[in-house]
Amino acid sequence: MKTLKNLLICSLVIILFINCGHKGKATNKSGLLTKSKTYKSDIGDDTIYKIEIGDKTYQLIFKHTELHESEDDMDSTISVSIVDNSTHDTLYNKIVNYNEVGDFTKTANNNYFISLISSGGGSGYSGTLFKIKITPKVVFQPILELGELSYWIFNKYGNELILFDGKWDFNSKPPESHFEAHRQNISIYKILENNVTVKKLGMTRRKHDFIDDVETINDFKRKEPVISKEIKWEDYNE
Repeated sequence: MKTLKNLLICSLVIILFINCGHKGKATNKSGLLTKSKTYKSDIGDDTIYKIEIGDKTYQLIFKHTELHESEDDMDSTISVSIVDNSTHDTLYNKIVNYNEVGDFTKTANNNYFISLISSGGGSGYSGTLFKIKITPKVVFQPILELGELSYWIFNKYGNELILFDGKWDFNSKPPESHFEAHRQNISIYKILENNVTVKKLGMTRRKHDFIDDVETINDFKRKEPVISKEIKWEDYNE
């Protein structure tokens, strides 16, 4: 508890406004934002988000914890904590087997999403996208498994997402690199209160690259009319 209080004090020193639409491999675009405010600060290797919901303020803390004595940065887990700023009470605490904190997204209805990653230090990695909700009760819910070729967009209600999961073409000549277009497995994830349902729409006919705005969703709809007919695009902000 003393460590968490120290983190709370330190985190107030360096607070930056967060841009919730970070781009990159295994990345996302957010849906409709709520009136709550989110700030981010990095202290050492730890990541702390200050979340304001109404007149309440919370700290979402991702703290790296060494697995054993090692000089390898990859030999660590992450401690996830949610702290009420007004009382300093820890509302949630769990150690998870990941070594990097990825994208953070705020969507409608005070739903937050974070990708936690297991990386060996190279360009390839795996991870999990989690839903986090603080009020009215704390939720830390795994949504989907991701990789370095994963890309997703949330609908404007924050209760559904489309996963574009890139797949390697091992027969292409020359071989595909990480930073080239790939065919995509498309799935719709409906995020319910206690579980997640998945509707698989199939593999795209063409190769696509959504990273760094190389290709837009409108491009995708034009090139993939069959799959696009299965998606309720009016619920998305594209």
